[in-house]
Amino acid sequence: MKTIKNLIEEKRNEVHKENLQPPEAAELLKDLSALMGNVLSEIRQRDYDYNLVLQKCRKEEKSAVDAKISAETSKEYLAKREAEDTQKVVKEMVAGLKYFLREAESEYRQSGN
Repeated sequence: MKTIKNLIEEKRNEVHKENLQPPEAAELLKDLSALMGNVLSEIRQRDYDYNLVLQKCRKEEKSAVDAKISAETSKEYLAKREAEDTQKVVKEMVAGLKYFLREAESEYRQSGN
């Protein structure tokens, strides 16, 4: 089964292919927009998991700063950051595709069609 990260990586490869056509770009934009909901769900879960670790560290450490440093070395923190970075990648691809489609539309209109 493909993960959200795998699906987004596939879309990223499609976005970067040569000679991307507007219909393909529109389809990619639709797919990425749909995946954004999954990315947000993933972030929510990863935030929750990390906060549990942070809470545990806070009980074990003398200061909040030490607790935060300890929690930020956990696999839960890494997963949280990966999910947030995935969201950033998706946002950038969506913005890029929107720009590409606007430019394609503008060229189409200027060509007199």
